[in-house]
This record gives sequence, structure tokens and C-alpha cells, in this order.
Amino acid sequence: MLEQAGKLFSGETGGLTNQPTVENKIIYRVKSLWAENFRGIPSFWVKNSQGTTWSKSNLNTDADVVLITGPNGFGKTSIIDALCLLLTGYCYPDRRPLVTTFEDGQKREYALIKADVNFNDSGKHSGPVVVKIKNEDGAVPEITGFAWPPDIPGEIMARYGFYYQDLLNRLFDEDEAEVTLRDFLALPPEEVREAGKAIEKALKDIIGKEKNLFIFQGISSEEDIKNRRSQAVKKFSEAWAKLSSIVNSIGINFPQRSEGWLFVIRSGNLRSGWQGELRNLANELLAAFPAENIEPLPENTEPQYSLQRLEMLLQNVRLSMASKLENKKKLLMLVNALPEQTVIPEEEILEQEEQKLNEYKKEIDSLNQELRVLEGLERHFQNPRGPGLLEVLVAIKECGREWLNPPVDDLKGLEPPPGILQWLEHALKLFYAGGKGLDEHLAGWQEKIRARRVQTRDFTSEKEQLYKTKSNSLDIIKKIHGLAAGSVEIQSTLEDVRQKNGGLISRDSLVAFLEGGDSEQNTLSDEPEKILASVREAVLKWLEVERSERQREETLRKTRGYDDARVSLDAVREALRAESNKRTSIIEKILDLPEKEKDQLAGLVNQVHASFRTVKGLIPIRFESVSRRRGRAQVNTWNVSTDDGRPLGALSTGQKSQLGLSLLISLNFALSHLIPYKIIALDDVTTALDMAQLPRIAALLRQVAYGSGFEDSPSRRQLFIVSHHEDLTHRIIDFLIPPEGRSMHILNIVEWSPESGPKIEQLKVEPASSVNDTVKSRFIRLLCSGIRTD
Repeated sequence: MLEQAGKLFSGETGGLTNQPTVENKIIYRVKSLWAENFRGIPSFWVKNSQGTTWSKSNLNTDADVVLITGPNGFGKTSIIDALCLLLTGYCYPDRRPLVTTFEDGQKREYALIKADVNFNDSGKHSGPVVVKIKNEDGAVPEITGFAWPPDIPGEIMARYGFYYQDLLNRLFDEDEAEVTLRDFLALPPEEVREAGKAIEKALKDIIGKEKNLFIFQGISSEEDIKNRRSQAVKKFSEAWAKLSSIVNSIGINFPQRSEGWLFVIRSGNLRSGWQGELRNLANELLAAFPAENIEPLPENTEPQYSLQRLEMLLQNVRLSMASKLENKKKLLMLVNALPEQTVIPEEEILEQEEQKLNEYKKEIDSLNQELRVLEGLERHFQNPRGPGLLEVLVAIKECGREWLNPPVDDLKGLEPPPGILQWLEHALKLFYAGGKGLDEHLAGWQEKIRARRVQTRDFTSEKEQLYKTKSNSLDIIKKIHGLAAGSVEIQSTLEDVRQKNGGLISRDSLVAFLEGGDSEQNTLSDEPEKILASVREAVLKWLEVERSERQREETLRKTRGYDDARVSLDAVREALRAESNKRTSIIEKILDLPEKEKDQLAGLVNQVHASFRTVKGLIPIRFESVSRRRGRAQVNTWNVSTDDGRPLGALSTGQKSQLGLSLLISLNFALSHLIPYKIIALDDVTTALDMAQLPRIAALLRQVAYGSGFEDSPSRRQLFIVSHHEDLTHRIIDFLIPPEGRSMHILNIVEWSPESGPKIEQLKVEPASSVNDTVKSRFIRLLCSGIRTD
């Protein structure tokens, strides 16, 4: 593959083998291009043939070389991005959003990219290709008239044919990338790829079937719980973000979270470790709004207890908010914080209620002590540094007989210590007591302790919740009496309610009285109270989901055979998942590192790179196999280094640009049989180069665009070039004037507005023999001297 690609640059003809056929719809030329609502392009405006009026029209790109020029910010790069998306189905994340946002702030429903293309080099087979991009997060572009290869990542296809100066680091794996440089050429054999597809399909099938495998009457399915949880978390996150904004605006410190804090942006699923994040939020809320006799939640707290803690502490939030209000508004908020149907007793009775609460608290303390004992028992035979006693017993049961017979008959002096074998033999004799193995006895005992701990924890949690409710109510009632003692108006209000309700003041009657006044006084039926209520409602909905999850787990745990089935399924699923990941795949590990391919690629890059004028020690460059970490994952790739040992980061911008262009062209021809288009696009490739390099890069680009002088040369590529500087543009035009039978178009963007998009002049550069002779003579002198001459 790489040896054949090198023929183009060594002067040999014949091109590459395994050229794609017309039936496979390989795009050889984009003849026209249209974009609508795409990035900064609402539409294209082009002058008519007389050059008098502007109208919406396709761009005429039916040429060997298409040069795109114009000021910064006028949409040149967006045209290349549209072409990239059309040919590969991929657009770099840096380019998003893809659908245009106009001055009215509204995005359109979709963007369109249309093109008329040739499906072979002679132009005999052509047709339209249309890409539609929906304005939805994660929406996959839809294409008609053409198909992107399903087995080749879009990033490979984009990095192989599209040079972006601002994204040059992606080509060298210096930034995060879905595909590494090594992946470009180290493709596994077809049989291995087919095996990989089968493994991925099996993994997908088993995950899909597992969701509905354990379904019981009256018990929610795993998929149902997952969907309900996602909906509940979304509502909770939205309500919490609004509440934090309001509470902080009135000067109260409140834990803030964004609406998507528990979600993975790309997939929309809950983040790994969301249970710990929820517990952290509950502990932050406790720190901001302390509650008497309430301790922070420990690690590994189950979600339902974190949610109960949040629901409990919302009352403290309400009371803190009330403290910032004037008397009548404060009274209404305090009353709203009481449970429905609460009767507000006389002040003299409060002391008796407090004594009852103290007795209740003692009962909770006793339950918590029992809970600590159960948790200690549950951990007793575990080992935080490795396998616990149960795992040791299972190992003895499964392997003990084999361990008693070590294979050392012919190796005297290497027998295991006799005490170990004696102890193991004695342990095996005692292992089966009462007909069951000791592992079964211990597992049954641990399950009994676990069930007792869960029951006690649930009972204690309910008691704590009730205690906190009663304690909060008592505290609120004290505040109400204190408020009345300091305000004649509040005292009068309470007396009016007492007289109207037969000597009693209930929570509901007091709320009705206060909210029955004029609208200016009715303030706590508005935003703050509504949002507090919405947060509490979301917490309770989420709590229902976690209780359903608990009920499902307990039911499945009691179901005969469930544990064995779950262990078996977990093992199969994890084995498939490991084999589908190239970093842990056994198949991948037994494949040899393609050192030959790596060296051939370096040779081809050096061959192309020789077209430039370089300093001593730069070439030949080398690729070195390395492993680097991205997040928690290890990635195998190739680093680039120069002949004198300098790493890529030590090169100047111009040197990296030369090397990047050489690498891209090399990859383009090396992967020619894989990628379904014969086009190269260069965005801002000349900016980092000095004038002495222009004739050299022009010689290289002429060879790529116009071929080696042979008609229908399979080595030719349609070439799109974006230039940002007029001086460079003029020089490029001089050097790229086409020979007879070839063509060059210039798309000059002269104006751009957010409402209409770019206005583009379309020019054709015609071959002229007299000009060509002059340019050729000048061209040869420049190539020989490497300096600019006039």
C-alpha cells in the first residue's frame, strides 16, 4: 500500500492498485456546492454571468484547483467544513454548532449541504449528493445519493483529506482524538475486523436481552427504572438550578449545580458515580443549613438516603429564606413550611412537646447503635486489602483438591511447606459441615446480617425523618410565637384566625387567611414557594424510583437461581466488553505491531517533505511507537521526531505546517483504496510558510492536482485551497496556472452579512501558453535558488 503510494513522488507511473470502482460511488470531483443554514452560511450569493446582479446560487467548483479567497470571518473555512461533512460525515467538535444561529437568536431546524459530483475521473457518471443536519444534540447527518463507509471512522476520512492550520495538532495526535495516527495504517486483517464486529454485536445483544431477562409481576423492569430515573433526575436538576439562583440572589449561601451536572453530555445517560455526587450535594446542603443531631452521610450511602436527607433539609432552606422577609411575609413562609393539618398549640404546651421529642430521639439513638453493630458484623470477615474470608473459602472449595497435589515428583527439594498442605487437608475435612460447604454457611449468615441491616436502616431512616419533621414543626411554631410576641400586627392576625376557627389555629386556616388578603401581601404563592415545592416534588419522585430499585433488588435476591444467573451474565458481558475494546482485546494483543508499515510511512513522508527547503537535521523524520494516557485509558500511537532527535513540539510553526502537509498527502495516497473520495482540501496552508517555500509547495500541489502529465492519471486529486493573504494568493495563482486540458477556479468572497451570508465572485483561470512559458522559467529559478526574485 505505502510502497505503491510512493510511486507518485518517485516519478513512476501507473498509479495505485485496487482503485475503487464506479459501482462503489467514489467521488472524484465536486462540480458544484450549495450550503444553507450551515454555520456562517445562510446561503451563497453569486453574481450573474454579466456581473451585474447578485442571486442565490450554487458555487461552480468544476475545476482541478478551486482557490477560495477573502477577508477573515467571511466563511471560507465554513465552505471547507461543508465539503468535509459532505464527503466524510464528520465535522470536528471545534466547528460546532453546525446549524446557523441568526441575529434573532433562533437556530433553524436543519442545515443542508448539496453537491453535484462525478463518480469517476472521466465525468461520465455523475449525480446529486445531499446532506441534511438536524438541529438536535447528537443527531446523525442524513445523506442521499452517496454512502459513507460504515467500517471506517469519519475522523480517519477527514484527517486523511482535510488540512486545517488551526487543527494541525489533531493530525499529530497532540490533542484528544477518537482515532490515533497508528490507527490510520495499523488496520487489523479483514478476519479480525469481522470477529470484532461479531463480538460488538454479541455484546449489544446480551445487554439488550439482559434488561428484560428478569421481569416479575408487579416489579419494575431494569429498563423502566432507568428511564424513570433519568426523567426524575432531569426535573430535579432543573428545579435545583432555579432554586439555587433565587436563594443566592437574596444573600443566602446555597450549593449550586448546573442542569446537566449528573448527565453525560453526549449520551444523555447518568454519569458514572452519580450516587456519590448526590451524597456530596446532601452533605453540602447540611453544611450550609446545619440541623441538630444530624451527621454527614458516609461514603457508599445509597441514593434513597441521600434523597431523604435533601427532602428533610429543604425545610431549613425555607426557614432561612423566611428570615430575610418582613414580618407578614415571614409568617406566611413559616406557616407554609408546616405539614398540612398541623394545629399550632398555645405556647405553654410547647415544653411538653419538646419532652416527647427527646424520648423519641433516645429511641433513634438506640437504633443507630444497633445499626453500627450490624455494619461492623457485615464488614467483619471482609478484607479491604484483598479477598475476604468468603472468597478464600470459595477458592478452597474450588481448588483445594488440586492444591494438595503439586507437580513436583521429579523435583526434589521444591515441595510446598508441609504445614501448608497439612493445614489445607485438615481444612478440607472440616469444610462440609452439616451437608453444606463453609462458604455457603458464611454466605447465608452474611445475607442474614445484610437483610437485618437493611431493615434496621430503613426503619431508622423513617424514624429520623419523622423526628426531623416534628422537630422542624416545633421549631417553626416557636418562631411563630416569637414573631407574634414582637409584632402587634402578627398577634392580631393569630387572634383573628383563632376566633374564626373555634379557638384553634391550624396551619391550613392560617394560610387561607393570609392568602385571602390583597395581592401585594400574597407573596408566597409566587416564585420562591413554587420552586421550593417543585424541588421537593422532584425529590419525592426520584425517591419513588430508588425505592422501586430496592424492591426489585430484594425480589431478585430471593429468587432462586438469580445470583448464579447474574454472575454468569456478568462474566459473559465483561468478557465481550473487554474483547470489543482494542486496549484490552486478546486479538489485538496477539497482532504484531506494524513496524514495517510505520517505517514505510516515514519514508513516504520524507519523500514528500523533500519538496520543501528544510534546515539541516530536520529530515529524515521518524515515527516512534509510544503509549500515552488519555484520561484513564492507555492509547498506543506513534510520536514524530526529527533526524537530530527533536520532538514535534520543538519545531517552528512553519516546520510543523510543512510536515503536516507532507503527512496528510502521504496518508491520502496510502489510504486511497479505503477512502471514497479523490479530493484534498487545504485551509490556510500557506500562512505559516515563508515566500521561499511557495514555489516548492506549488510544485507539490501542481503534481497532486494536475497529475504527472498523463491523461486520466489515477494519482490526481481535485484540490481546494483556502488562502487568507492577498500576496500569497497572487503568488499561488501564478504558480498554479493550469496546463492545457486542466482548469482552475477562484471563489473570491467580497462581502458577508449575518442575514444573507457570503457574496462570492466566481472567476476562471484559463491556460495561456505565453504566460505559462514566463511562469515556468521563473518557477524553475525559484526552485533552484529557494529565494524570492523579481
